[in-house]
Amino acid sequence: MNRNNQTILKFSEWTQIYVGCLFFVFAALMGNPAQAGMENPDTGETCQGIDCDGFNDTAGSNAGATSGSSGTTIDLKVIDCDATQDKDINAVAWNIVDDWENFEKLVEAETGANLGNCAKNRFSKNGKVKCMPSDKCKNNGDCLNGWSSPFTKKIKIYPQFLAKIAGLDQADRRACYAALLAHEFAHSCDLGEDGAEAREDAAFKYWKDRFAATSDTLNMQLNCGLD
Repeated sequence: MNRNNQTILKFSEWTQIYVGCLFFVFAALMGNPAQAGMENPDTGETCQGIDCDGFNDTAGSNAGATSGSSGTTIDLKVIDCDATQDKDINAVAWNIVDDWENFEKLVEAETGANLGNCAKNRFSKNGKVKCMPSDKCKNNGDCLNGWSSPFTKKIKIYPQFLAKIAGLDQADRRACYAALLAHEFAHSCDLGEDGAEAREDAAFKYWKDRFAATSDTLNMQLNCGLD
């Protein structure tokens, strides 16, 4: 066999190896649907972009969960929160956005006011949530649960609230987060205190209806420390 034929043969062998490797990579990707959105086995929902280990809500009878990949994504910025707080806040925002039609319907029925696009945008793509240290309160040292101001996209959550809910079970903590986020994002979208509190109440009810709390007596005032 001359040198040219040997070169062609070697090239052909390497080509076969290369094609074979590409085939195995392609097969692995096709066999791993997690790349397109991991399905949460507890709820049937997907937690695309969120660590599923921190996404183990137990769905209640009215959970409204969907099976398969919904394609829902969020771009909420969570700042200076610990790992558990980060996962809780992102999971609450993701679930609300993923089920926005039902969330919007319940909140509007409970409050008698239009929810609007601003609130959805805060949860889904332009909101920022910062967990505050105890020495960063600028309200004369009297920061309670959270703070935001009209037309700003950032809300602050203070240590009193975080400490209050830290010992609760996951589903209960997240009901509290749902209420607080709804309240502060309402202020962020220029809604007054009465409207923000009504939205807070509705979001808490929504979460309890959608995800089974560990106790029927879970109370927003007593357990979350909210008004």
